[in-house]
Amino acid sequence: MEVVKILVSRQMDGYAFMTLPSTRSHIQIVFPHAHPCYHMFVSYEVNSDFESLIGRVAAHIYPILLGVDDECDLEKLGDVQFVDSQTGDVLFSVTPREQKV
Repeated sequence: MEVVKILVSRQMDGYAFMTLPSTRSHIQIVFPHAHPCYHMFVSYEVNSDFESLIGRVAAHIYPILLGVDDECDLEKLGDVQFVDSQTGDVLFSVTPREQKV
């Protein structure tokens, strides 16, 4: 399966994670039972060290955003890239078949 991109926008008190309409359409074609969502916001305390945890949290975010929670279905996904919505830089990448959620 092709690379799935999730846009990430850093805000003062958290991160917004978004999927593009093309990603949601693709997921619904490949996984007809999926119910992908558009946007998810994870809030944190301004003085916390959340940035050090964001890569680990990503393993729980992409199944929710993509609306796919079956482990067998997740293993069919290619890489999931978390992309900075401003710069287009890949912040980190997750390979579902290599990672247990």
